Amino acid sequence: MKKAKVLFAMFAILSISCWFRGNMPAFASESSDDNNMREITDVSEMIAVLDLIGTRIHENFSKIRTWTGQAEVEIKYLHTGKNAEEIFQAHTNSEGQAPSAILQTIKEQFEFAIDAEKNLVYTDSLRPKPSQYLNIMNKQDLGNKGSYPYRLTSIATPDYLIQVKPRSVDKEKKTIANWAKKVPSQRDPSTELYEGTNDPREIFSPGGGYPWKGFDFIIDKISKVGKIEFDGYQYKVYEVKRGDQQDFTIIRPAVVNLERSSPEHYVITTKICSEKYGYNFTEWKVARGDGLLLDEYYWEYESVDGVYLPKIYIEKQYNSMGEIIREKKSQYVTSLISRSTLIHSAIIIYLFLTAIYS
Repeated sequence: MKKAKVLFAMFAILSISCWFRGNMPAFASESSDDNNMREITDVSEMIAVLDLIGTRIHENFSKIRTWTGQAEVEIKYLHTGKNAEEIFQAHTNSEGQAPSAILQTIKEQFEFAIDAEKNLVYTDSLRPKPSQYLNIMNKQDLGNKGSYPYRLTSIATPDYLIQVKPRSVDKEKKTIANWAKKVPSQRDPSTELYEGTNDPREIFSPGGGYPWKGFDFIIDKISKVGKIEFDGYQYKVYEVKRGDQQDFTIIRPAVVNLERSSPEHYVITTKICSEKYGYNFTEWKVARGDGLLLDEYYWEYESVDGVYLPKIYIEKQYNSMGEIIREKKSQYVTSLISRSTLIHSAIIIYLFLTAIYS
């Protein structure tokens, strides 16, 4: 009986893994021809490449003075074992026996407006429908007995952060009362972006901190010691040619456990920067020293008034068994970036909430 349960769970995990891979967009799985890949071993050339990438990413990011837009967001969670049982009892219709694996799907409408020069950020996340819970094995809809809609509106200023969300809903699931709070605004020390706002500019810095600062650090180190290598791992840069397009693949090892006695004590970050999108990142993978994936990020961009902005952004997280446990896909349906853009929603809500709390 115990063996049957183990096999059942393994089949469930295999099913969800196949589902995730089957729904990945084509650009995320694009591979390069090894014949068109050249390792850059000359220190001077490596420094020049890293400087080029860092400079171009910084220039593009600096052009974002005002940015308004809307995105359709889909988030998927894989719940297994005890967590699946808890989700089944707390959030689904709880009919029958709890599945060994549940796929939760959330669909969200995201709206935002940013004024970088005035340091104002407005974001609004709305989930008009409840989460969908599916039994992985038979795709049965398990229902949702929780309350909805979910909505979180945030306004961040240099002095404070205001957040508003529904406090109660009626029988038709319409919001009848809101809850609001006002607290001093806090900033991420590595990016200076406001915390608690879901600022869309965060997707330009998946590793925390601005990429160009990270490249400056590596350039400085390479200039002093030459090659970066330790314990059989080495910092590498490859040039990849696809027709007239030039991409670069960067492989950066790091130590995460000072014991340094097994592969899980190291992480390898692989980044791909594409000339097609102004050398911005198109792929970013974090894996253990033995290759077990931990995180993945993918980007596709569009040029708006000379600025590369995300069109599609995907992030995926894995557990210690290498199973996908979370995937978030954001598809930006509108993006405007111009000094003359009036961020209507932000200004209206900003003035309204300021009047309430003043």
